[in-house]
Amino acid sequence: MFCTTCGKKLPEDAEGRPIGNFCPNCGAKIQLFADAAAAGMAAEAAEAAEKARAQAEAAAEAARTKAAEEAAAKAKAEAEAARAKAAAEAEVAKAKAARETEEAEDSGWKDPFKEEPAAEPQYKAADTEPEPVNTVEEIIPPAEPSKAPETIEEPPKKKSKAPIIILVLIAALAIGGFFVYQNLPSTKAAKLIKQADELAMQDKYEEGLELIREAMVLQPDKAEYPEKEIDMTMAFARYCEEGSDDVGALLHYAEATEKAKKLENSESSKRFIQSISDEISSIAGYYRDNGKYETALEILDAKAEILPENIAGITREKITVYEPWIQAMLEEPETTVLKVFKEMYLEKIMEAPEYSALQPLFDQVNDRLEASERLEKLGKLGKTFMASTEKDRQSNACNVFFLEFSSILSDNYDIYKWCKNNGDKLPLIASIPGTTQSIGIYETQGALFCYIGEYSGRKRSGNGAWFTYLGSALNTNRKYYARGTWENDLPNGEFTCWDYVKVADPASETEITIKCNVKDGLFNGKAETVYKGVDTFRPEYVNGTPKILDTLQDENGTTRYVTAYGEDSTYYLSNTKGENYKDGVLGFVTAAE
Repeated sequence: MFCTTCGKKLPEDAEGRPIGNFCPNCGAKIQLFADAAAAGMAAEAAEAAEKARAQAEAAAEAARTKAAEEAAAKAKAEAEAARAKAAAEAEVAKAKAARETEEAEDSGWKDPFKEEPAAEPQYKAADTEPEPVNTVEEIIPPAEPSKAPETIEEPPKKKSKAPIIILVLIAALAIGGFFVYQNLPSTKAAKLIKQADELAMQDKYEEGLELIREAMVLQPDKAEYPEKEIDMTMAFARYCEEGSDDVGALLHYAEATEKAKKLENSESSKRFIQSISDEISSIAGYYRDNGKYETALEILDAKAEILPENIAGITREKITVYEPWIQAMLEEPETTVLKVFKEMYLEKIMEAPEYSALQPLFDQVNDRLEASERLEKLGKLGKTFMASTEKDRQSNACNVFFLEFSSILSDNYDIYKWCKNNGDKLPLIASIPGTTQSIGIYETQGALFCYIGEYSGRKRSGNGAWFTYLGSALNTNRKYYARGTWENDLPNGEFTCWDYVKVADPASETEITIKCNVKDGLFNGKAETVYKGVDTFRPEYVNGTPKILDTLQDENGTTRYVTAYGEDSTYYLSNTKGENYKDGVLGFVTAAE
């Protein structure tokens, strides 16, 4: 046997038991190997069980999921079982050791570790002490070759895998949780919305809308996503509008409106619809303000289809388009377009009472078209007039033209009465068929004048003739004809004016031809005046006022201001107003002048 303290071999008797109670090498008290082994095994088993329990408790605390807790509980149960098993083995070892000790005692071997009460002396004090007996030598048998104690090899302890499993489970749960979070519908939808916003920043609205709709499928109950879709659809519409794609803009506004009407939040729905209405009105207003009235109405018609519940307001918007359009049509010299305009638009809309505000303008259109029918006849008459010679125009054509002209305008009643009643409808301007010129009828100073020539818009510009025929209203027959250059709707340039006045007394008839530069309708500079084709005079004018050469008294005692003398100085040209007199193209100076 060996000392349990220093590990060295102990002296043994013949039966292999240790001799003495203490180790001769270290002095430690000797224990039987069986007891020591049992005690050591029990201690080791207890230590292993304690370690297993501690590991199980740590594993149980680290586990946060149900699976980890079950694993920890299982490990703890195994540890408890191991500890119970170790305790049982220790008890068995102790029992065995006790039995062996008992057997040894029965055979006469005494446990050196067991103390016995001292035996009473067998001799009296007076007796002589017996010789000492070497008891040790008596019980120690002859020395035999020592044998090394048998070493009990314990099986290798198995390390618990519970902590590793728990850590793996925790890591797996964390990784799994991350992947689960990444694959949640809400997480995917949020990513799609973010990507859609980024695409919108690049004007890729169509792709952005696709992503928003995918997000709506993932989270159908997310109230913000339908509104997000409407916002981006409207942004797409505005993008199309900026690119002059009005059709695309209207389609997207219509789509946005349809979706806005389906929103559960009524306030959001109203807000979107009002915004869409304002956007479409803005497009229509742009075209109206730029004179593209037909396009503006098409936009408003589309708005009426998108928002039929707003028809009353849309009608008012249409009126704001029709008003400037009708005004523009009335100012056009060509009435053919006005007639088509009336047939295509006005006749239809005027049937609806909500367009009654346009009635005054509608009446003007009708009057203008009636006048255009007269002008069509006048245009044909003007063509005939242009085909005549200059002499014919001065003599016969004027009165013939104006007789027919009077008949056309007044339907066989007094032309001056017609002029008085219809002066606000003038001028009437019509194209002359087959030419680049037009004919216009004007009222000035209570008389009607006709212009045949070139126009720029509705203004006389270029070469043109200006004439009139004054009938019985003045108890005379006066024919007046002037031809020259026009600018800014006024005579400006070189002019030839022919003026013929026929009265009852042939001797009092006058015929005057004047050639002169004209400025804004008034003679300006040196003129040549031929009286009755015989006498020639050359007065000089400054803005219509002739220079006064002399002052004379006629046979009636009236003061006359001489403005020019004839070639032989026998005749002179004069007036009775002096420097207060102005002369020019008839119709551009007052009757008094």
